Amino acid sequence: MMLDAERLQFLRMRINENLELGSNATVVCRAEGRVPPRLRWSRLDDDDDGELPDDVYADDAGHLYFVHVRASHAGQYECVAASEQGTINVTVRVDVVGASCVHTTSASLHPPTVLLLLRSVGLVNSCLP
Repeated sequence: MMLDAERLQFLRMRINENLELGSNATVVCRAEGRVPPRLRWSRLDDDDDGELPDDVYADDAGHLYFVHVRASHAGQYECVAASEQGTINVTVRVDVVGASCVHTTSASLHPPTVLLLLRSVGLVNSCLP
């Protein structure tokens, strides 16, 4: 019988991450097994062939780094852990949130009326009046 500590498994993975627009952020993938696994990140969106977007980098320790988070970074990312014990994977959904729209109602107002909209990419796709 295999003990849990010997089984290839992910450790405390978050499957939904909210990254703030314009910030630098890190998503972490951790796994363990009898043999330490190799960790690899890829993007699951149809048109990316698994390639990570610009300004998104992964290291061998399972960290996925987002430099200056953009709306285009939102999507599904997959962490794969592989060793001689096998291969496991987990999908993490990344949403980008933050002040993303500045709307001036009239140039003649002093100071201009400014409306900041808190936006979650994929839910609101345009500025509202």
